[in-house]
Amino acid sequence: MAKCVVCHCTDSDCSGCIKKTGEPCWWFGPDLCSACATSCKGASLWMPWAGFIADGRKSIETRVWKTKYRGPLLICSAQTFDSGWRDIASQPDAGLGDYHGAHRRGRALCVANLVNCRPMEKRDEDAAMVRFLNTDNQYSWELADVKPVTPFPIIGKQRLFKVNGSILRKAV
Repeated sequence: MAKCVVCHCTDSDCSGCIKKTGEPCWWFGPDLCSACATSCKGASLWMPWAGFIADGRKSIETRVWKTKYRGPLLICSAQTFDSGWRDIASQPDAGLGDYHGAHRRGRALCVANLVNCRPMEKRDEDAAMVRFLNTDNQYSWELADVKPVTPFPIIGKQRLFKVNGSILRKAV
């Protein structure tokens, strides 16, 4: 039986979703219902960074732009693998695990709660897994309550994007 990792609705009970949205939910991914998926924004990140967030090893994402958005964020892996990640990581021995595999690219990996966005500080290096550059355009996006989902194909976009059924890629 399918169960949403965010709201815990199931095939047989989506009363919480009906109460929240006024209609029954449907399965957006193997363990993510439409009510939870469409209530969040999405962000596409290169691997291995998206994988590090999904695995709980990276709790701060860094960007060169800030956002006022707070709330659930669907972390998606882009098709691109950052082969130079060790050169910029503050933890060069972090290990790749299974992050290089193409089977994990172009997929939704987890839902995280974006709780804060602020200028990056030196103390953020370990949680962000990148070096602090002391520039005016390096922002720390603080993530909490990361909930991995069974990876499913998705077409992401640059910047933050609204998650809806039309961006879901048909499974082959």
